[in-house]
Amino acid sequence: MASSDSDSSVICDIKLKTLIKKRGVVKGKLTLFKKYLSKLTSASLTADQLIDLELRTTRIINVFKEFEIIQDKIETLSEELKDHLEERETFENTYFECVSLSKGYLAQVASPGASTSPEGQVRDVTEPREHDSIKYPDIKLPTYNGQVTDWIEFRDTFDALVNQTSLKPIQKFKYLKGCLTDSALEVVSSLEFAEESHALAWQLLCERYNNPKTLVYSHLRALFNIDPVPNTATALRSLNDNISKHLRILRSVKVPTNDWDLLIIFFLTSKLDRILQTKWEEKMNSRELPNLQDFKSFLRSQADLREAVSQTEPATRGLPAAREAMERTRWRSSKGPALLEGTVVLVREERLPPCQWRLGRIVSCCQGRDGVARVAEIQTARGIIKRSFNNICPLPIEAIN
Repeated sequence: MASSDSDSSVICDIKLKTLIKKRGVVKGKLTLFKKYLSKLTSASLTADQLIDLELRTTRIINVFKEFEIIQDKIETLSEELKDHLEERETFENTYFECVSLSKGYLAQVASPGASTSPEGQVRDVTEPREHDSIKYPDIKLPTYNGQVTDWIEFRDTFDALVNQTSLKPIQKFKYLKGCLTDSALEVVSSLEFAEESHALAWQLLCERYNNPKTLVYSHLRALFNIDPVPNTATALRSLNDNISKHLRILRSVKVPTNDWDLLIIFFLTSKLDRILQTKWEEKMNSRELPNLQDFKSFLRSQADLREAVSQTEPATRGLPAAREAMERTRWRSSKGPALLEGTVVLVREERLPPCQWRLGRIVSCCQGRDGVARVAEIQTARGIIKRSFNNICPLPIEAIN
């Protein structure tokens, strides 16, 4: 037992040391940002420097989130909480000081070429507008991490929002780098901030990700390698959206998908649970072959149904204490048909239709500490199983001994 405790202590120490190292890396990022700010003065900020500052501020906000995650884990594992709380205080003070200074600069200086925000939003204001008093909504730029299935959507969106505007090339390049993360950022990370870098960066990205064969295979895998779909509104809507997304992109690279309806329906219905499969078969109970639009309409209607049901749940929804009190009251007594030894029953299975539920006979009822029976042992063809009363359906016949 002592050896086990010792091993756990060693593992805990290793985890703590690793987390402290990660925290040091995060602190280093904040130090670099502070050093960068110390070289700026609001009176001399150019349009390019302003965009650079906005992008750096966005990233430092993410650094703060990363610090909080690591710091929470450290404080959970460490016994010397005081020292780590001081580390948190020091980091937070420096962070808020830097962000306040950065936002102060951004508030004092207006970019002559574009209006931006630290969240990566852009609005082209190079051309004068007749109605400047109108507040136009900012457009949030997309991000891209190198995921092949997201490339087409990112490419077209960024091209429309940034490449086709009158921004200077160096400004476009800074927006582009601000939108890239992970492996996509590595493609252009070696390029310097210069006028000619944007065209080269965009060319490198297109050469890397505009590969029709890779795009087709990636979207086919995403379409046909899905996991079983839960019977929830969110999951059904997500499936519907993904079908449209992948087929739209496949068509954009000249893949003939017009005759794929039956193949897609056959495959994707196997990913639904048995209840939805049964409903789909009932809905399509005819000699006519369904098309993909029929299947997508079915998914939408089922998602709408589940949302409508969830909105009509009792007022205690979202109030755990009230629900627990209700459950305790309900289980103080055993209601419904008497479940006695020898009663012939069907064992309820949520994923199977009633005609496939197992038949059995109650051999004993198990009482809880309060003396109320809520669970029964049932003899079935496969052996004895235990089930709660709410999953047992007594039949109006008696077993013959």
